[in-house]
This record gives sequence, C-alpha cells and structure tokens, in this order.
Amino acid sequence: MTNPIINSSPDWELSIWTSIAFFAAYAVYLSVYRLWYSPIAHLPGPKLAALTQYYEFYHDTIRGSQYILSIEEMHKKYGPVVRINPWEVHVSDSDFHSELYTGSACHRHKWLLWEKHLGAPHSGLMSLGHDHHQMRRAPMDQFLSSKSVWDLQVIIENKANALLDRLRHEAKNPPAQPINVMYPLSAYTIDVINEIAFARNDHLIERSDFGAATTDSLLKATQVGSIAVHKNGAMASFNALPEAVLGRWVPGKSSASV
Repeated sequence: MTNPIINSSPDWELSIWTSIAFFAAYAVYLSVYRLWYSPIAHLPGPKLAALTQYYEFYHDTIRGSQYILSIEEMHKKYGPVVRINPWEVHVSDSDFHSELYTGSACHRHKWLLWEKHLGAPHSGLMSLGHDHHQMRRAPMDQFLSSKSVWDLQVIIENKANALLDRLRHEAKNPPAQPINVMYPLSAYTIDVINEIAFARNDHLIERSDFGAATTDSLLKATQVGSIAVHKNGAMASFNALPEAVLGRWVPGKSSASV
C-alpha cells in the first residue's frame, strides 16, 4: 500500500526532508566517530573541541586569535597532551622537542587541509610530501646557504643603523604625539624583507609616520588568515576576485606593500 501523505507531497518537499534526514544521520555518525572511535579519541581535552572545529574557529576568528591562550588553559586542566580539535593534538612537554624536530633523519608529510589554507597548492610551502617539498625547495638552496645569509648581513645592518639614526633624530626633536614602537620596528622589518626578497626599497624608516598605513594594512590582512585556516579554499576565492573588489572589501589588500 502506498502512503497517501508521501504521494500528496511535492517532489521538492520530499527532497528537502530526505536531505535533512541524511545530514542529521551523518552528523550523528560523525559525532560518534569523533568522540569514541577516532584514533585520538582517548586523549583528554574539551569534548566540544573534539566534536567540531568551530570551537577553535570561535576562539581564533570571533575572539581574535585567542585559541592559543585557550590551549594553554587546556594544558593546565588536562595535562601535557591535549586534543585541540577533531584532528590535532597539542603537546606541551620539552622532552617532545627531539621527537618533533628530528632533522633529515625522519621524513614528515603535511596533511591535505594544510595545502588548501593559503590557496597556493603548487608552492613549496604548501607541498605535502617530504620528497616533493625537497624538489621544490632545491632551486632556493643557494639563497639559504650560510654564505648567502652572511652576505645579507650588510643589508640588515644598514637598515638597523638607519632606524637608530631616525630614532635618535626623534629623541632630539620629540614629536607632538608619542611614537608607537610597533611602527618603527615594522618599518625596519618590511624594508629589510623588501630589499632582500624583492630588490626594492620603500624607505618606510624614512617616512614621517614610519609607513603606518602599510603596517595597519598588513595587520588587517591577518584577519583573512584566521578565516582561511578554518575555511578551505577561502584564499583561492579571495584571489579569484577582481583587484577593485579586493582593495575595497578584503582587509589588508588595498595598501600592503609586501
């Protein structure tokens, strides 16, 4: 016998209820797996963190990069090893250092979600496999050698001297408002990076405000970074937008010089 209620329901209504039932069943299955059958289910930590990544998303994005402080509180409550989300474990133990940083003796592989964070899957930084990363890194080895690093010392020292000269000048001629030390240090960092990596000099150290707009723009850009960590493909979506839209609506895209 057919069910008259189902027969009388429009196809779209049946599809909606079927979808709801499917997602509800999947949510129950996922919850049971993460809480009791995951390979890291036995590790201590907040159940909400083990259940969903949105616990981390709340502290990282809504509260503004506060999850690291929450992890510190977890260690005080649960011990040196805690589960911080459905997939990851955080260790606060100095003895674990030798296990984590083994050098070339042990090959490490990044996980798939890492590749999607910055929207640059073909870059060396986002390479998942150890051997693949080594292959992509090889062309840069000459720039990372001890000799190359020592050759950069001149640039670093010149910028440091320029910053010291500028600060001495400000000390002799105090401005109307106190200087936020973040801006001089940021100007120094950006000038060094730009000259070493891009062979250009924006002279932020020499500007009256130490290029405050550039630093502020970069700080705003970090807001996008916290979203990208939790929303796979977010950076790829941002990069696909027209420049005019990026400059107006995406934090940090309008005036960042790096």
